[in-house]
Amino acid sequence: MLIQDVLDVRELALRRVVGTDDQFARAVRWAFATDLPDPSRYIVGGELVVTGMVWRRAPEDSDAFVASVVAAGAVALAAGDEVFGCVPDDVVRACEKYSLPLLAVPSSVAFADVIEAVTSRVTGDRVARLSASLARQHRLLTAVADGRALADLTQETARDTGVTCRIITAVGRSVVSAEPLTTEAVDALVRTAAQGVPCRVVAGDTVRSVLPVGSSFGHRATSWYLVVDGDHERMDPQVLDTLVQLASIAALDRVRHDDGARVLRTMADQAAELLVTGAGEHALDRVRQIGVDLTGDVVALAATSDLPIEVLAAVLTDAVRTSVGGAVSVGVTDEDLVIGVIGLPPGGTTTRVADDLTRALGRLGDVVTGRIAVGVGTACEAAALVGCVQSAQHAREVAAASADRIAVRTSADTGSAAVLLSVVPDGLRAAYARRVLGAVIEHDTRTDAGLLDTLRAYLDHDGSWSRTADALHVHVNTVRYRIGRVEALTDRDLGTTEDRTDVFVALAVLGPQPTTL
Repeated sequence: MLIQDVLDVRELALRRVVGTDDQFARAVRWAFATDLPDPSRYIVGGELVVTGMVWRRAPEDSDAFVASVVAAGAVALAAGDEVFGCVPDDVVRACEKYSLPLLAVPSSVAFADVIEAVTSRVTGDRVARLSASLARQHRLLTAVADGRALADLTQETARDTGVTCRIITAVGRSVVSAEPLTTEAVDALVRTAAQGVPCRVVAGDTVRSVLPVGSSFGHRATSWYLVVDGDHERMDPQVLDTLVQLASIAALDRVRHDDGARVLRTMADQAAELLVTGAGEHALDRVRQIGVDLTGDVVALAATSDLPIEVLAAVLTDAVRTSVGGAVSVGVTDEDLVIGVIGLPPGGTTTRVADDLTRALGRLGDVVTGRIAVGVGTACEAAALVGCVQSAQHAREVAAASADRIAVRTSADTGSAAVLLSVVPDGLRAAYARRVLGAVIEHDTRTDAGLLDTLRAYLDHDGSWSRTADALHVHVNTVRYRIGRVEALTDRDLGTTEDRTDVFVALAVLGPQPTTL
C-alpha cells in the first residue's frame, strides 16, 4: 500500500498538506497512533504515524518530534486537528524540513478508522502477494520439471518484472545474459560480490544488484550470481520476491546440470590419467566422447593449487569456458594434477587462452587465499596431445615458481626444447626415444642397474662426475662405469655435443619418470 492509497480512501477525507507525488509513492508497511514526544522506540520502519499532537507544548516541539519519527524510519505523518483546530504551521515547516509527507485528519474521523483502513489494506496486500508468490513459484518449478531452459525462464522473469537479469559465475563466465557486459563491469560485479551478497554495484549512472544463486554450493570460488539492473533495496517487494525465486530456480537448474556432468567428469579423469602416462590414443577416445572438438588445433592445460582438488577442477572448467564456447575436458589425475583439453576455436591462440584464464582466475583474488598455478601447452594437432600435455606441465612448473599468487604461463615461457618436442606427433616422439634409449631402458628393466637415473643426474649436473656422484650418493667410479654402459648401449659418445643432445632430447620425451617403450 502506498501513502497515496491512504489519501485516496474517500471515507477518511484526508488532506495532503506536505509532500510531492514521488514522496506519496512510498510504501506503507503499517500504521499506529501515538502522542509520545519521542515515539522512535516503537517505530521499526515504513509506518504511517497518526498523532493528535498532544505532545506539542511549544512550536519548537514539532521539530524534535518530526526529526525523531523520520530518524526511526516512518514514511508519513497523519496529524489530527482536534486539539488545535488545524495543523500548526510549525508542524508543517518541520515536515517540509525533513521531507516527511504530512496528511491532515479531520476531527470527524477517528484515528482507529485510519489505522483500520491501512492495516486491512496492508494485510490484504500481503495475502495477495503470498498467493501470487506461491503461484509464481509453482509455475517456475513446473517449467523446470518440464525441461524449460534457464535462459527462457530468466527472459520470462525479466519481461514480467521489467528488470534486466543476468546470471554469471565467480570467475565472470556468463551463464545467462540478456546482453553482454563490459569486462570492467564484470570485474566490478564479481569482486564486489566476493565481499558478500546481496550487494549493490554502482558504476557511473548505472546501478546493479547481485543476488546469490544457492547458498550451499561449497567454496565461494564456484559461486553463481544473479545480476539485476537497479537497487535491490529500493525495489518493489513483489519484484524482489520474483527475482529471489528466479535465483532459487537457477540453483535447482545448476544442481541438475552438475548431476549430468558427473558422467563426463569420470571420462575426463580417465583421459587426464592416460595423458600423463603417455597413452595418447586411448585418451583421445575419452576426449572425443566428452565432445571436445578435435578437428583443429587442441591445447592442453595443467594446474595445481592449494585449493581442494575438486574446487580447482571446477574453477578451471569454469574459467576456460570464458575463452572457449564448446565442450572442454577437465579431469584429475591420481597425483592430484588437473589436466584440461580444449579445442581452439577458429582464430584462437594459446596466448588468447592464457590471457582469458589470467583475467578469469584473477577475479578470485579475494576468495582464494592460496596459490593457483596453470600451464597452457603448445597448440598442436590431436595426434601430438601427449606432447602438448608435457609442455603444459613444464609451463605449470614455471607458473608455480613465479611470485604471482595466481599465475598462468604458456609453453613460450619455458624457453626449452620441451616447446619444440611438444608439437611432434606422439608416435614419432616415442619412436625416437625408443631408438636412442630403448636398450638402456630394457637393461634397467632386466637388471635394475639404475642407468637411466644416473644418465639424468649426469646431464642435470652438466657432465660433472663428482657432482653426479654426490647427488646419487655413490662413488665416482660407479658413475663412470654406469655412463660407460650407457654409451655402449646407445652407441653414443656423451663427451660430444651432438650425441649428448640426442640423449637429452630422448630423456625429455620420456618425461621425469622412467617408462617402458
